[in-house]
Amino acid sequence: MPELRTDVEIIVADVSVEESLAIMCQQGVVILNCVGPYRFYGQPVVKACIANGAHYIDICGEPQFLERMQLEHHTKALDRGVDVIGSCGFDSVPADLGVLYTQKQFKGKNRRLSQPLRTIEPFPSLFSFGLFTKSGPTLEQIEDTCFSVTLFGEGCSEGSDPTQGRPNAKICTQVIGAEPGYVATVSALVQAAVTLLNELHSLPRRGGVYTPGAASHKTSLLDRLHKHSIKFSVRNYQ
Repeated sequence: MPELRTDVEIIVADVSVEESLAIMCQQGVVILNCVGPYRFYGQPVVKACIANGAHYIDICGEPQFLERMQLEHHTKALDRGVDVIGSCGFDSVPADLGVLYTQKQFKGKNRRLSQPLRTIEPFPSLFSFGLFTKSGPTLEQIEDTCFSVTLFGEGCSEGSDPTQGRPNAKICTQVIGAEPGYVATVSALVQAAVTLLNELHSLPRRGGVYTPGAASHKTSLLDRLHKHSIKFSVRNYQ
């Protein structure tokens, strides 16, 4: 095996060894957990972060794990002042923050939001007809791939009574970005971590288990993402 050379210190930790996770968390402010499947390997890292005072961010796309962490660890994280923010990758950031963006741009009372299937080009995994394999995409494939997520909202315009009649205003927003797995997810994860480091005062509470949208709706994360491969815009407003 070739020797790994880096100027950054490497801390070796094993999810099956509690002490090694504790040592890792004691040396970090924010732990970015990219080791999955999270239902097998995620909870020990969450527990170690909470016990040792390190904030936690992951790129999980497993709803069962995310819900379990919230149910089992929110109170402990809140008591310890540790923020646990799950699903800060492509699986949730475009949709979760896209909803926040749409609500902020809607001029009136928003009632309903919907999101169609993502229109990734070209489709990865099963939808790529073998183009992407377990060995990963080539650099050329990464550079030629992008994603687009469209959200539709409707509600009552400014000045109208939301309890009377049908919604009379609509909005269509779009989230676009670079290749989702190796570029957009990395950007989203890193910018979520930077936001957490710099804007703890803007989070809903000091500590707890949250989604990206719930944690960062009062922060600059949307602006940060807009500068790093993930852009939000209003396509149509009626």
